[in-house]
Amino acid sequence: MHHASCIIHPHQAWRRALDVFESQMPRMKMEPDILSYDLSLRANARAAQWEASLALADRMERAGLRRSIWTYTTIAQALSSAEKWEGTLKVLNSIAEDKLPHSAVSQAMLITATSEVTKSWKAAWDVWQHFKDKGSKLQPQVVTALVNMLASHGEDMRALQLFATARSRTEHPVSIDSYLAAVAACEKSGRWELALKIQYLANLNPWGKREGAGGGKGHGRSGLLAEAVAGVLCSAGQWERAMKALSTPKVPMNARRYNISIACTSRCEMWEEALTLLWEWGRKTRAKAARANRQNLEEERRRTAQRPSAEELMAMNRLHVRVPLVPN
Repeated sequence: MHHASCIIHPHQAWRRALDVFESQMPRMKMEPDILSYDLSLRANARAAQWEASLALADRMERAGLRRSIWTYTTIAQALSSAEKWEGTLKVLNSIAEDKLPHSAVSQAMLITATSEVTKSWKAAWDVWQHFKDKGSKLQPQVVTALVNMLASHGEDMRALQLFATARSRTEHPVSIDSYLAAVAACEKSGRWELALKIQYLANLNPWGKREGAGGGKGHGRSGLLAEAVAGVLCSAGQWERAMKALSTPKVPMNARRYNISIACTSRCEMWEEALTLLWEWGRKTRAKAARANRQNLEEERRRTAQRPSAEELMAMNRLHVRVPLVPN
């Protein structure tokens, strides 16, 4: 009996992964192993297919396969993506019932789920205190979860104090996600000066020096930091500073960044700059739409080229090949 983990890729769509289990595996006489289930669960989690994830979890249990911490966190991710917080909390609590050690990811998810279910920052904070009492360190994922959780409950100062404490510890450097969470807390409390300081500190990190807090080549999440800081500055009416936050270091422009820049230049009565940005954004939008149209036309041409002509269809039917006579 073969195993199926070799034919399931984590980047495939969840429907394809589910089809492997329901159709291809029985036909190929392949037995699912723990890796097969985990990879399929990952595809479900990315698509927020929590029902399919729970169905796979039940199949694992019936097959007698022991779930790993990775299995639990992946199922919880699918549930949390669909905002099924009570189900998320139940799955994460099962980790302790199975006597498995929590990971930093499962700790962070448990903090968030507890906050969403109880609507209490203290209850979520107690979850962290429980882990801390058992010797857990303040990992980057946990820092981000705690800062976001505290800020969402209006505890902005607690969130920023926690971020400062975590940043002062060198054994587990805070991640870009933690910086973004701290900037969001600054926006809620109106502390634009602190948001600028956080952006400056982010540039001192290894990833900040490599990419720049504004993004550089691999802007990704780090590129969001300058955008987030600019949003805080706009909310505080600091238009010139917002423009500077976006321009230094250079940030690849997207829709929100264009909107922020246009708002800033308009407020500062920099009309020519505002019109230039508006024209540039319109040009990029039109170019993007034109590229999409070209791709659609090329795809249609490929489909048309593969379709037999009317004469070919007639010839095939004369040879008794059953092909419907559909006009080209």
